[in-house]
Amino acid sequence: MRIPFCEGCREIGGCEKCVEALRAGIYNEDDLRVLEAVLELEKRLPHVGTLEYVKSHVIEGLVVVVMLRGLKSLDRKTVSELERGLSSALGKTVRLVDASSQRDIVLQLLAPARSVFITTSWLPDGTSELIVKIPIKEANRLPFRPRLLENILRSVIGGQVRLEVVSDKVLT
Repeated sequence: MRIPFCEGCREIGGCEKCVEALRAGIYNEDDLRVLEAVLELEKRLPHVGTLEYVKSHVIEGLVVVVMLRGLKSLDRKTVSELERGLSSALGKTVRLVDASSQRDIVLQLLAPARSVFITTSWLPDGTSELIVKIPIKEANRLPFRPRLLENILRSVIGGQVRLEVVSDKVLT
C-alpha cells in the first residue's frame, strides 16, 4: 500500500519531511491511527496493497477514508472486510471512498440511496457550491442523516456543499 509517510518513520518517530507534514496540518493523529490499522489489515488482505492512501476524515463518530487508485478494482467483499476490520480497530464506523472525482465521491457516500441531481453552482464571488438533490423516496435509504452527509461531503471534497431532499415533482 502506498502511504504518505516513509516506512521507517512509523517505527522510529519520523523524518523531517513526515514531521513537517504532521506539523503543517496536512495529516494528523487520526491519519496515523487509520494507517496503522490499514497496514495491520494488509497482512490478512493482500489485495489492499494495490491501494494508495490519501486522507481520513473523522466526523461525529464516523471515519471516511479516502483512497486513490485501486479501490474500484477490489471486489465488494474485500472492501467490506476492510471496512469492518477498520471499524473494529478504530471503534468507529468506517466508510472507504475512491477519490476519482467529486461525483464518484458523492455517489459512494450516498449509497445505497441514489442521487438524481448533482451539479456545481458558481456564485457571484467566484466560489462554487456543489448541489446534490435526492428524491424524498430515497431519503430513507441514506446511510446517514442528511446534515451529517452534508458535513462529510464538505470535509472530503473541501468546498461548499448543499444536500437537499426534494419531492419528485421538483426533479421532473
